[in-house]
Amino acid sequence: MSTGAIEQRAYNDPMLTRTALEHDAIFFPYGFPARIRSNAAVILQAAEVSWTTYRQRFDEPPLDIRLLVAESASPARHDPPVFRSQRHLMSIVGDSENFASLDFPQATIR
Repeated sequence: MSTGAIEQRAYNDPMLTRTALEHDAIFFPYGFPARIRSNAAVILQAAEVSWTTYRQRFDEPPLDIRLLVAESASPARHDPPVFRSQRHLMSIVGDSENFASLDFPQATIR
């Protein structure tokens, strides 16, 4: 099997685990470093509009933010998302296709 054939192999990846996050930049919202990675350029464009005027003020490791954009048949939402948290883990759920998961450093949660 040639190397090209291996690279072109299709993967069943319903959880988007293998989705390449080729768009990558560091921004400084409110002076804190945040590394944004995404599979869509529009995400970095939005971050640039929101945070490009901020400069680094704190010498901390960057917050790692990964945003995946995928096609969806999900209808527009009119209800606010649901927020839940247990210790250092937090979830924000809009619907089955629109959600966020956060893992805060355990040392900061008491």
